[in-house]
Amino acid sequence: MLFNSLEFFLFLPVALAVFAALPAAARWGWLLAASCFFYGFSQPANLAFLGAVTLLVWACGSLMARAQSGFARRGLLTAGLVALIGALVAFKFHDFAAGELERLLQDEAGAGPALPRLGMAAPAGFSFYVFSGAAYLIDVFTRRLPAQPQAGQVALYLAWFPKIFAGPIERATTFLPQLTHGLRATP
Repeated sequence: MLFNSLEFFLFLPVALAVFAALPAAARWGWLLAASCFFYGFSQPANLAFLGAVTLLVWACGSLMARAQSGFARRGLLTAGLVALIGALVAFKFHDFAAGELERLLQDEAGAGPALPRLGMAAPAGFSFYVFSGAAYLIDVFTRRLPAQPQAGQVALYLAWFPKIFAGPIERATTFLPQLTHGLRATP
């Protein structure tokens, strides 16, 4: 769903009206459902990638919060960042790099090894929520933010529909405290 589409023109007033009608404690859940609907509207399979990133980020953050040693915390941060950035690099550059490497390895007769390809592009908004997830992990590691006990709140931070396609990459320290302090519906 694009921001300049008829679907979004219909979606936004409904999302805002339901948000305003719900009690404050239920609003973040509605925003998560609306954000998932928005993100999966044209490609429902993209929700699997968002879910995988959410689970990775939430699990690493939760384990980091429970880790006793600095070594374990650094290891969890490193593992989470390597997985996130590695997935991003794989989606964005693997097929291109494999093609260029094949071209370089071809001999003068034009024969060379055929390297495997992923054959798929990164889902829309993948970079934004991967970098948001990395920012969350760094905030938890540096103790600027406690790890969120609910994966759903991390999911909302990553999937928040007004920013998932075009950013900006908002810090979790700005976004997540608003969920626990009650969301207000104001004009």
